[in-house]
Amino acid sequence: MPAATKTDNANLDLKLALRRHFLDRYHAAGAAVFNACEGNDELWRRLRPGRHVAYTGVDLKPARGRLCLDSERVLRIPGWKFDVVDLDTYGSPWGHYFAALANAPQSFTCFLTFGLVKMGGGGGLPEEFKQVLNPPRETPSSLGVAVQSDFCLVMVAEAERRGWQILECKEAVPFEKGTARYWGLRLVKR
Repeated sequence: MPAATKTDNANLDLKLALRRHFLDRYHAAGAAVFNACEGNDELWRRLRPGRHVAYTGVDLKPARGRLCLDSERVLRIPGWKFDVVDLDTYGSPWGHYFAALANAPQSFTCFLTFGLVKMGGGGGLPEEFKQVLNPPRETPSSLGVAVQSDFCLVMVAEAERRGWQILECKEAVPFEKGTARYWGLRLVKR
């Protein structure tokens, strides 16, 4: 079985609509955006015109004019002031999400893209799933994809256990069946 191919911005219109909804509802006056996986900046390049957005995008892939940083490490630094965090990873966003929950200001909007991309035959459970779900040690790695997809909402709701109130949570569901799932969350610290 060949490894899956990384796809940048599949379901672009769906991702844009989800972000526009939250930006219009919670950030009409402006937003400080941290795009953790900037890629070619396709999404935010389309979202910024006509909005007051202070934008910071980073990525591990080198590109001209880009900050090449490990975005999860950035989110682990206490005191950052972004009020929108976009986590459109090639796979599991949970490490980034938990780092954001640990260090975010009093309220923020978070976009999560969870994609089940198995590069080179991976597919076991990420550490964050193991921490939250505590599956049996003998869980076969072949169940990793199914378990991750079925328990995504448990991972999203982990914010409640970590001291946050989820004011709004929307999942944008692609028309075609795929492996990616998209959420927008508005969170307020309790």
